[in-house]
Amino acid sequence: MTGPVFNPKKLRLTRAEDFGQLYDHFAPRLYRHALIRTNSAEEAEDITAKTFLKAWEYVRARNRIKNIRAFLYRITDNLIIDWYRTRNPMLALSHEHDEGMGVDLVDPHDTEAAIIDSFDTELIKRAMRDLPFQDQTVLMLRFVDDLEIGEIAHVAEKTKGAVTVAIHRALKRLMRTCRDQYGTLA
Repeated sequence: MTGPVFNPKKLRLTRAEDFGQLYDHFAPRLYRHALIRTNSAEEAEDITAKTFLKAWEYVRARNRIKNIRAFLYRITDNLIIDWYRTRNPMLALSHEHDEGMGVDLVDPHDTEAAIIDSFDTELIKRAMRDLPFQDQTVLMLRFVDDLEIGEIAHVAEKTKGAVTVAIHRALKRLMRTCRDQYGTLA
């Protein structure tokens, strides 16, 4: 027997109890997202906590949020970018915390994922490290975090068409990286 389906639209986010439910639902996902990007459990925890603090301050100021999931990912990504800028702008995904990428990167029912479906996970993780930050971000939001195109557009502050093109180009670069650097072609 499963519990009730989580519906953030029914929450009154200015109430601490409801905001706590939001935290319980999204914190593990945002933590995983931050862990994959920073390769540091401590930094991922800090970023996740700061994400919810910023979101709490935003809703307490009586600001409206159209899509809470996209809003939280946008805050998280902005904090990750800030972290990269202040720590080491050349830092990329390293081998230090590869267990954070131990999730399936593709959904077998997703036609976009068919391009990378034939790669093994280790090859994808290595190739992802070689991609530009923005490519890593759109691919992770789409295939790891399972955000819809519209949600990614909201996070990235781009149109749906621009996000679709960005994902397509990132997948092409991923394929090219796998072929050129690792001798594998999808």
